[in-house]
Amino acid sequence: MNDNDIDVMLREYAPRWRAAQPPPPTARAALSAATGTTGRAPTRWRPRHWLPVLATAAAVGLVATGIGVVRNQAAPTPPGNTPSTSPGVVAWLDRPEANQEIPTTMVPLSPDPSRAENLRPCRARDLRVDRYPDGAAGNRLMILELRSVTTPCRLDGYPGVTPLDGSGRVLSVPIQRQTRAYDHPVALGGAGVGTINLFWPNGWCATPVDVATLRLALPEGGGTLTVEGFGPSNCGAGSPGEKTAIHVSSIEPVEYQQPHEQTPFDAVEAEWQGPPSVPAGGRLRFQVTLTADRDVVLDPCPDYLIFLGHVGNETKVGHALNCAGVPYRDASGRPYLPAGTPVVFAMEITAPPRPGAQEKLTWQLDLMVGSAYGPAGGVIDIT
Repeated sequence: MNDNDIDVMLREYAPRWRAAQPPPPTARAALSAATGTTGRAPTRWRPRHWLPVLATAAAVGLVATGIGVVRNQAAPTPPGNTPSTSPGVVAWLDRPEANQEIPTTMVPLSPDPSRAENLRPCRARDLRVDRYPDGAAGNRLMILELRSVTTPCRLDGYPGVTPLDGSGRVLSVPIQRQTRAYDHPVALGGAGVGTINLFWPNGWCATPVDVATLRLALPEGGGTLTVEGFGPSNCGAGSPGEKTAIHVSSIEPVEYQQPHEQTPFDAVEAEWQGPPSVPAGGRLRFQVTLTADRDVVLDPCPDYLIFLGHVGNETKVGHALNCAGVPYRDASGRPYLPAGTPVVFAMEITAPPRPGAQEKLTWQLDLMVGSAYGPAGGVIDIT
């Protein structure tokens, strides 16, 4: 496990963990959590927030980012394997990519850091701390949420962290600060909640220690708080004599969003449906259903990409979406995805030339904004 893995884990794992917990009385709305099942069962995830998971060894898995919510479903082969002939399905057309420029807007940093500019520094007496421990395979994660119980105040930077044993003696456990992702003060009070993420990997293979408590020193001379610690050390994946550090994040909003570009298609869900298998070199016909949570105009009409197989035995194609075939028109006569109304598109691709079990199928809109929308897809047996 390297520092970058731990940085990502500390920043991204906390929302996923919180989303899986029963909501506390004043809990925020959790970010959509990555969930999944094996085989051909449906899976659903929000790719922009694809989240790392503590592995069963001493590693953290990291998956890539994207945009939108995705639902994937494998279904029995439709009669004749020709979804394009089904009623209500927008026909597939062999149209080359048009490389249309999709309009974008810039989403600012949220929450607005100016909310904290004129607030006084928080003091220990102002705060209530909620502690949420978690972990796997001896790796320990601790999520602290900080709320002001007095007037609004601010926290800015890193807490000082001192590990203590059961008698209150300081332990020689290293402390390592992780890269600061939210480089602004955090406003506490009302809906403003701060969080600190602490992680202790399972590689402590020196003389065992018991981190009974952690003493936290607040920034700007705000005093100290004491919370329950990690407990006994664990020598899971370490080498003899190794002393793993406790990694600590800066104080961040419990939920925040970095500035980024977005397109109208951020409001769209994609669902894939197709046969469980296709002959090697044969023609795979499947369907993609797009559902928008608000009206999304298909002008300009986006391109899409399809990938099937793996490196060395993969088919890749790009086409323009058949927007002209969409049966809905706005007041200006432009095709669009009406809010809440599924629109089904027929899709086709030639399978790779060699057989393979559980080959990955990926479909995604190509929005030309740095990261593609999607993906939607699943697995296909190439026979």
